[in-house]
Amino acid sequence: MRGGHPRPLTAAQQFLSLRINPICAGTGTLHAGRLVWRYRTSPTPLSREYEVRIDYRQGDVPTVFIDEPDLTALADARILFRREAFQDDEDWKSVRDSAVYKRLTRLRESGGLITAESQAALDEIAVRHPKWTPGREDRDDFVVWHESRWGPHGRPEDLAEVTDEALVAEATRLQRERQFDQGDVWRVLCGADPERAYRGLQSDARSRRWEPTAWRDLLWAAADKGDPALQFELTESLLEMPETTLAEVLEPAASWLQKRRETLKGEPHDAARFLRVWDRLVVLVYPREAVPPEQAEQDLVTTALNDPAGSLAWTFLDHLADKHLPPNSGFPSEHSTRLARAASRGKASDPLQCVRCEPRRARFSLTRFATRRSSLEREN
Repeated sequence: MRGGHPRPLTAAQQFLSLRINPICAGTGTLHAGRLVWRYRTSPTPLSREYEVRIDYRQGDVPTVFIDEPDLTALADARILFRREAFQDDEDWKSVRDSAVYKRLTRLRESGGLITAESQAALDEIAVRHPKWTPGREDRDDFVVWHESRWGPHGRPEDLAEVTDEALVAEATRLQRERQFDQGDVWRVLCGADPERAYRGLQSDARSRRWEPTAWRDLLWAAADKGDPALQFELTESLLEMPETTLAEVLEPAASWLQKRRETLKGEPHDAARFLRVWDRLVVLVYPREAVPPEQAEQDLVTTALNDPAGSLAWTFLDHLADKHLPPNSGFPSEHSTRLARAASRGKASDPLQCVRCEPRRARFSLTRFATRRSSLEREN
């Protein structure tokens, strides 16, 4: 058995392969171990066509030439600066100044030591370009900068000196004009300092400005953050909010009410305030007319857990569970109408469907609920 690497193809074998290869169909010559092959090709269907010449000598590596079009002429037509432009020293002094300034200031700002000669060069550049300032991080070293991020991005500290009266407007302006680095600054502020974000929104509300997007971000954040005082203030704002705005924040408002129910239940007057907010949201969530069966949602679990109607139904069921009602005692009169309204609208996310989806979260069964509902209808 013969070992070692296979013998390389001869020029004649290479020539034969080129002749039968459809990718590089063309013409050529073969003489004394030297191969020359010419063909035309295009990188893409929309690209220009190039004439390629391959020059190969047995035992050497091939050399490839583009005979047409003239690449030098094409490149010369596209360059930004002609060669003679570099002959004028003044035209390029600012370019050299910029390169020296970026690197020396980077070295100095990072705590490095620079020589007296380097400091003198910086001083001279500062005289010629008094408005130049050191760039942030290392972006100055690149003509094109690309980066990717994960999650919301924004620096709420840039709003530290902004008054409450101008807070929402300034955050909105930053998000609009600087989407790359401040595109979520209001959302980040709501998560970091929901009390301050609320003060800004309250200031706008006093001037009858209710920005739905800003309120949505705060409600999502306040569901997990914020002291009890903020939660009680939010209930008042939801009661005062115009209906058009409230309709656009139903999802975060229902989620907030569900998560903050324990905080709001407190004293009897707090529970009454909780029910007032629930009633206001329900007016917009549950249709006054029953939904036809063919239009009802089919995915009961997803709807019950994520739809505002489902969130409000669960919130109310949990509110009733806290009452610790004795078995077969029926519902308090102030709640029976609320349950009847929610259960009679034919939505997949009504309390009946919610109890079917996850019965362990309710203190009463579907059968008991349906029986009591029938009794209520007879009484009414």
